Amino acid sequence: MPKPVIKPILPKDHQTPVYWSRLYGSALALQTVEAARQYRNGPLVLVVDDVSHADTLTRELAFYKDERINLLHLPDWETLPYDVFSPHQDIIAERLTTLYRLERLNAGDILIVPLNTLLQRLTPRSYIRGNVLDLAVGDRLDMAAFRQALEASGYRYVHEVMEHGEFAIRGAIIDLFPAGSGNPFRIDLFDDEIESIRCFDPASQRSDNRVDKIALLPAREFPTDETAITAFRSRYRERIAGDPLNSLIYKQVSDGLMPPGIEYYLPLFFDRLETLFDYLPQSSLFILPDHAGDGLQAFFDEVGERYEQRRHDAERPILPPEALYLPPAEALAALDQRRRVLTSVKKNLIANLDYEADAPVKA
Repeated sequence: MPKPVIKPILPKDHQTPVYWSRLYGSALALQTVEAARQYRNGPLVLVVDDVSHADTLTRELAFYKDERINLLHLPDWETLPYDVFSPHQDIIAERLTTLYRLERLNAGDILIVPLNTLLQRLTPRSYIRGNVLDLAVGDRLDMAAFRQALEASGYRYVHEVMEHGEFAIRGAIIDLFPAGSGNPFRIDLFDDEIESIRCFDPASQRSDNRVDKIALLPAREFPTDETAITAFRSRYRERIAGDPLNSLIYKQVSDGLMPPGIEYYLPLFFDRLETLFDYLPQSSLFILPDHAGDGLQAFFDEVGERYEQRRHDAERPILPPEALYLPPAEALAALDQRRRVLTSVKKNLIANLDYEADAPVKA
């Protein structure tokens, strides 16, 4: 392993954060990768302003890192708070894959998180753990029970699989596109035994490479089976005022339909939601902008404004901001218990970095 050109200064404890300033160009990515090689207590959480910044940093980090550093991204839903549109299924798939992998992060791995996502209340870890389906060649498969398990995990039955979260059944053949997978799979059964599992191209529907086993993550961030719907109805009546029969959301979910924007009713599917701080070890190192507090408050204020605009719709009543997002003061208090690096990023191309140098850097 080559000797690093820079050695970023890292916090020794959670009480005193370290400051990185004058980070020009891709210097933040370089500093973060070198910090990942140096920090052995846990993963690094790189908090960025928005999705655009996350995309840029993902490319820069991929350039600087080596194969020993795993790079994950937890995107936000990329919808406005209380929107009547659901996130794209590919975004849901990436979120579920990342959440599943968070508990398996190694020291030095890097998680990129947009600032808004830091406040978001998340599906409990137990839901993801309990809804992973493992399939292997040679396994026995009860078709009816398997279909029921897929539908309970949010998979949609279709005639032809094209997107994440879809499945189709044609006789002894099952096509499905798991969340987090780069391609769909075709499962061939011989009687009730899995004879083969192959990748296939959704455009041509041709199958090719065989695999021995696959793991299926849930297709949604909440359950959709009958038990979940019953619990949703009960929590809805407890937490939302007014006649539920006037609510399109209540009626559609009661009928087994998941309407667009249902993600903003996530608290009604679970007894308790969790946050990113629950998913990550206490020893995680957070790298975040020096204006993070102001950014978190600005976003929470925006959520509050949209809540006031939409709260009086009797057909689509909504939950208060605190049910969906962690108040900024609570997030900042949680951050105060973690080791932190505060950054000041500049857009100029060249400047000095704050680091300990073993040797001068030649132009």
